Amino acid sequence: MRDYKEIFKKYLQSVGKAYAREIEVVLEKVFAIHGHFTNEDLEKKLVEKQITKDIVEATLSDLVAAGLIRKIYFEDRVYYEQVYGHAHHDHIICINCGKIEAFQDDLIEKEQRRIAKEKHYEFLKHSMQIVGLCLECQKQKNILKRFQEQKEDKGIEKEKILPLSMILPGEQVEIVELNAGDNLKYRLMSMGLQTGQKIEVVSNSFHGPFLVKVQNARIALGYGVTHKVLVRRLENNEKK
Repeated sequence: MRDYKEIFKKYLQSVGKAYAREIEVVLEKVFAIHGHFTNEDLEKKLVEKQITKDIVEATLSDLVAAGLIRKIYFEDRVYYEQVYGHAHHDHIICINCGKIEAFQDDLIEKEQRRIAKEKHYEFLKHSMQIVGLCLECQKQKNILKRFQEQKEDKGIEKEKILPLSMILPGEQVEIVELNAGDNLKYRLMSMGLQTGQKIEVVSNSFHGPFLVKVQNARIALGYGVTHKVLVRRLENNEKK
């Protein structure tokens, strides 16, 4: 197996960037973390090394582009994890406490490759997230009740209340409830996402930034946040 440093050096050379001592310090620290981490987590581990925030963020971006690590989007935050030297796996995430667990299933892997072949795609990579409530959060009845309406297997009737995350591009919906804490609720309301507001989904990649149109403005939301915005689909005569 080729050394990750060698791969990264060649990538930087291919895009005309220099490999400096500070970059190597960040690189070594990243590959010493065996789990999910945020850029803030990494910055804390590098405080004594006097590595600037800009260098950390630039190095993480280059590592993603080089295929050595990948991003995971959840709850309006970005997590990172190693890819190089690790078997591919997917994630199951608790929507309440944010716990992230990795899992690997051969049947899922085979089915996704079959689907790509059936659709005449050259399979490159995939990212899968299962969102639910972990066992500890299920034990708290108030939490379990709060998230019941977000079950995908409850159907997609037009009057059904659904999380915004399940709405497809081009669909228009009305916000029914902001199922979030006070801080997040205030932030959403300040962006124009209020109960009764009619919005249109512009982009939904099901794992990355989520784009909505609110009146004449376009707003990007973290995918995790869209689980907390409850909406109902609009009939044709209700659309803006």
